[in-house]
Amino acid sequence: MTGPTEDTFHNVVKDTDTARGKLVPYRDSIHRTIIDLLPEPRAEEPLRILDLGPGTGLLAERILAADRTAELTLVDFSEAVVANVRGRLEPYGPRVTVTTGDYVHMSYDGPYDVIIAELSIHHLNPKSIRTLLSASYAGLRRGGGMFINADQVRGETDLVEDRHLEAWRRDALHLGALEGEIDEAIELHRNGRPPTLGAIMQNLSDDGYEDVRCDYKQWCFAVVSGAKL
Repeated sequence: MTGPTEDTFHNVVKDTDTARGKLVPYRDSIHRTIIDLLPEPRAEEPLRILDLGPGTGLLAERILAADRTAELTLVDFSEAVVANVRGRLEPYGPRVTVTTGDYVHMSYDGPYDVIIAELSIHHLNPKSIRTLLSASYAGLRRGGGMFINADQVRGETDLVEDRHLEAWRRDALHLGALEGEIDEAIELHRNGRPPTLGAIMQNLSDDGYEDVRCDYKQWCFAVVSGAKL
């Protein structure tokens, strides 16, 4: 990718569902948690969902299958990612819009019922994370719009961090990830110093989100959400 996403673990491994599932052994549990957090489908109008950094498009495809009326907008920095995701989701027709853009600094064409960032903001600097959280808040529907962040988090202490990263490495290797890929992903994680779980939850609260919660955590991966009430 180019721009702010350059040198993240997205570049460590070929962008396929199988490869990602090995490098992130908890991906399916993360996706189930995200889908469980989504509001119930509405009879009067479809849910509007914004996906920031859609990766291979697997999560979007699973959401579209779970809610057969939902409408998704997907944004990524990379033209290659956008082209691949657009091709993958073409069968869903007008329910899907896929565009290239800087989702950190863009104005979101809301209001959205849900904004999702999956493995796409942990590499950002603290200022950019706060910019994205504020923009997401502004783009959400008042009265229950939800921001869901599924991403890497740093351990609260160096000892906790080391143990979590070693567990991640073990689980990835067990599923068949290449040793060089997981080691590079871990090194990028260390160098990137993503926020701790406590820090990202505090950031959400500081930006006005309510009902901030963590519904899933496995080692250095977590699903955190906040609502615009």
